[in-house]
Amino acid sequence: MASLEGIKETDNDEGLEEQEQFAPGDTGENPPEESVNWPKYENVEHDFHFQYPDKYKLIVDGEGWPHAVAHLVMESGEHVMFEVWSEADAAEKEGRIGESVTYFSIVEHPETGEYISIACLNAGMEQDCEDIYRTLSFQ
Repeated sequence: MASLEGIKETDNDEGLEEQEQFAPGDTGENPPEESVNWPKYENVEHDFHFQYPDKYKLIVDGEGWPHAVAHLVMESGEHVMFEVWSEADAAEKEGRIGESVTYFSIVEHPETGEYISIACLNAGMEQDCEDIYRTLSFQ
């Protein structure tokens, strides 16, 4: 699943419809109910945050991945990675969309123009990854 941006139609003060960009989980989207109690990761440098189930351990560094800003890892080895890119297709150029990635989404930050991606590197994690991605929001 690769999505470059979301579009939401809203009414402005004059009653006219306009379009605004949003990330799943941001204004207009509903994160999973259970995420209310999840730990929250905030990235001040790139101005975004997300929540994740507490069964994951948060590791904040590149771990050998030059674009990575946060990793979520389970004891059994399941791995979710958030990365920041300057171009929408940069992740694809570096092989993030491929056989070894079971879930991938990317969205443009509405203020900075950077692209924030989530990649799940193990089979069977797609629902977790979708739920985590739905909590992504910009500060």
